[in-house]
Amino acid sequence: MPDDTPILRPAARVLLIDEQARVLLLRANVGEGDVWITPGGALEPGESAEEAALRELREETGIENVELSICVWTRTHCFVWGGQSYEQQWRFFVARAGSPSITMDGCGAQELAFLFEWRWWSADEIEQSKAVFAPRALAKILPPILACRYPDEPISVDV
Repeated sequence: MPDDTPILRPAARVLLIDEQARVLLLRANVGEGDVWITPGGALEPGESAEEAALRELREETGIENVELSICVWTRTHCFVWGGQSYEQQWRFFVARAGSPSITMDGCGAQELAFLFEWRWWSADEIEQSKAVFAPRALAKILPPILACRYPDEPISVDV
């Protein structure tokens, strides 16, 4: 009988906010349909969550030289990929950028297989949209972050 124990996969994500108080989201097809997600991904061996967040931001957007906030949110997400179960443990950080140019040129083939486009979203646009976002409550939990009100301790934003 196969072992169904999920592989633990620590990951980091970045809430990249522009000067118009919009957050950058990437549209990904995750097998169950499209979902808008923040830039980010799994930690590499020996890498901290902050280092992974900055590396993933650079790879998926081309943006470098930003400062990260403290971890503002956490989320655990279980999924199956390639027949294997994973338990992904996300840590979310905030970074601010003026009006950066975005490029997905740093993405590898595996990322480009499921990341399709990027877009800047306001909290109102997210709230009014019928699209799926991760975390699901993004419209509700994003406004304090946009207003630079970060929690003292990370908030769990599990679905």
